[in-house]
Amino acid sequence: MRIPDTKARPKARRRLSGIVTAVLLIASPAVSGAADPPPTVDLEASDTIGKGATRFNQSCVYCHGYAGTGGKGATLQRRNDLTPAALFTVISNGRKRGALVMPPWKSTLSEEEIWELAAYIMSLRTMPEQKP
Repeated sequence: MRIPDTKARPKARRRLSGIVTAVLLIASPAVSGAADPPPTVDLEASDTIGKGATRFNQSCVYCHGYAGTGGKGATLQRRNDLTPAALFTVISNGRKRGALVMPPWKSTLSEEEIWELAAYIMSLRTMPEQKP
């Protein structure tokens, strides 16, 4: 018995296609063996955070605002959803959201410098909220 063609079948195919694509995107780093390197610095050391703050003010403040208050880029203060590994990945590889693009920094900064930035951004979790 053949199932009659309906408008629901193309929708179901698109939905299934979207699910398969999402699974492949999520699984691709695991399959390729890609993983963030472990931190090369103490992420809670004041010296590391200070170096990260200096670098942030040189390279990131234009988009993310003073002390991560936001602007063209995301607000980074009081962000408990960010992990050091996620920050390392986004800083290294960049990110595109709609028309907004954060450039990748892995060809400009060393791994240690990227971890210092991650340490500084992590320190903004406990900072009293400031307005841009």
